[in-house]
Amino acid sequence: MNPVTANWSKKELDSAGKILVLGANRVDDLAVITAHQVLSTWRIAHENPLSGAMRVLRRYANQNGWNAIVSGRTKRFPSIIAKLVRYTTLKLSAMQDIGGCRIVLDDIDQAEFLASHVKHGLVKGFGSDRIGQPDDYIEKPKADGYRNSFGGLSTRASPENKIDPEHDVLSALVRWVEKGAAPEYVIASHLTDEHVDRTRPLCPYPKVARWNGSGSSDDAKNFTCAEANPSPKSLDEQ
Repeated sequence: MNPVTANWSKKELDSAGKILVLGANRVDDLAVITAHQVLSTWRIAHENPLSGAMRVLRRYANQNGWNAIVSGRTKRFPSIIAKLVRYTTLKLSAMQDIGGCRIVLDDIDQAEFLASHVKHGLVKGFGSDRIGQPDDYIEKPKADGYRNSFGGLSTRASPENKIDPEHDVLSALVRWVEKGAAPEYVIASHLTDEHVDRTRPLCPYPKVARWNGSGSSDDAKNFTCAEANPSPKSLDEQ
């Protein structure tokens, strides 16, 4: 099957995005139908390069003997429109996450090595002026609490981090299966020069790690797994 190409200008893509944001009640039906067709083909056009990127990641992981999980997806139609609605200055032609892939590796060293290698390859192929800086949502989390990046907190073993159910996800799962004891939390650690300088409990969904209000915010013992949105206290409880 030949890859789908999108033969529209940025102006035409952005116009389709504006029409979809306005919705069927604000523009004529034919314009909405055409805009849907433009966006549908624009999404499909991302699938071929996305598949290529996933093949490269799998091949690189296999060459290094890594136990990697690689997956990819194109952004859902409603999610694209919702994002255009949410970010009023964003143009459809500039939306960067219509297609994306993810690779899960065994440890942070592999992730950092791969990230460096990928960036080097992109700079070599496209030039440094076309490659942006990666977002690090560990050091600079999003306002909604999303935290993800290569590097940052992990549950890998270190000289100061024992391999036990309290610190290691696999050990916690084994204890859960064999003894029926579900983990209340798993302590994740941030390392600098192989020394732990930050710990934080990873809580089972929908709970989140909430600072107790005293003590260092870099120490897991000062956090409690609590409901993400606790209900307000009644007058009798205050």
